Amino acid sequence: MLVDFYSHKPITGSWFPAQFQAWKARLTVAEQTAIMAEINRLIDANKAQGRAIATTSWMPGADWRATPFQPIYDKATRMNPIQAAQCFGLFVQEVFLNRPETWTSEHLEKDGVPIAGRTYFEV
Repeated sequence: MLVDFYSHKPITGSWFPAQFQAWKARLTVAEQTAIMAEINRLIDANKAQGRAIATTSWMPGADWRATPFQPIYDKATRMNPIQAAQCFGLFVQEVFLNRPETWTSEHLEKDGVPIAGRTYFEV
């Protein structure tokens, strides 16, 4: 479950549903499933280390080759790095929407500098 950072009201869908659906339509169901499974694995690994926090721009690493995320860049966004980051962020949002725990997110700063992605926290 995902709730709004300020109001704590449930978020029920994608922030950019039309664009996300267009990107997802370029991927197979197997690719989408692998992407979401890997995002869940990364979240679970953080939680196992006592960190119930995830920042989208830091989760996938810089090199997506030979990972479940490569089809986002190659196929979904047709090798557009900015759109690939946005698409990845929407996959992360979808995963958090479907997790059993309650999470929230916001755009934050680190050392006074805005972080490019969203940061998710378990509530």
